[in-house]
Amino acid sequence: MKIMNLRSKILRFWGIMDVMSLISYFIFSIINNRIPIYSDIKGIISTIDSFGIEGAGLFWISILVICDILTLVSLFFSANLFLRGTSAPLLFISLQEILRFITLKCSLVFIPLILHLTASSLVWLNVSLFIFSEAFKVCTLMWCRKQPQSHKA
Repeated sequence: MKIMNLRSKILRFWGIMDVMSLISYFIFSIINNRIPIYSDIKGIISTIDSFGIEGAGLFWISILVICDILTLVSLFFSANLFLRGTSAPLLFISLQEILRFITLKCSLVFIPLILHLTASSLVWLNVSLFIFSEAFKVCTLMWCRKQPQSHKA
């Protein structure tokens, strides 16, 4: 029987958060009659065409779309690592956090869901909870990196 220590519980928690983030993305896409990722790209292209965006604006919109897709892909890999009880490499965690800040994808998936359901429009609250979420994740993952892996009994 495997003894589940605090380190493995934390890693499993973040793995579940990443899985829930992916699931909520796919569910919200399907509920809104969209094909995940494809519809997002198609919508951005349509918006670019409608507004005639070009030059620097087009460049930055392209960067945001690429970062959004990379964030979704990274969630699949981090969920896999965390659910197996493996701490992600520091470079991977750092890059994923940069992507999260660029795309404003909260690590604690229930925060944006609660804010959405309560129709909260308080910018300071949204930003504060987002920063708390990311700081909490980084701090707990850094703590996990310093802890030994669990042993089998």
